[in-house]
Amino acid sequence: MLKIVAAGVTALFVTAAPLAYAEQAASHDRLSVADLERLTDARIEIVKAALQLTPDQEKLWPPIEDAIRARAKDRQARIAMAVERARELRDRSRIEVLRDRNPIEFMAAAQGSEKGNPQAHDHD
Repeated sequence: MLKIVAAGVTALFVTAAPLAYAEQAASHDRLSVADLERLTDARIEIVKAALQLTPDQEKLWPPIEDAIRARAKDRQARIAMAVERARELRDRSRIEVLRDRNPIEFMAAAQGSEKGNPQAHDHD
């Protein structure tokens, strides 16, 4: 039971950390790529330690670690795109932003993000 609680708490911290970083991204104190890689390494080690994997489970760990790293890179790319987009929009008025938006691109992007979320199409 303690392992399950520890894994749950660790998962909570690992998933909540990107939200905290997203809030911090607006500040001028940005983490470097090396810092983000070290942060990802630390998160992986925390999860691995909390799970206390058996030797048989250790053999199955590399694909999970690869998935965590891939998700971290995707998250960093999304944050970088959001920061860049905010910079582009910062100097424009709200009227200009609304006038120049393309609703078709917006809907295509929204549908593309839902493809990765199987619950987005689940209307039961």
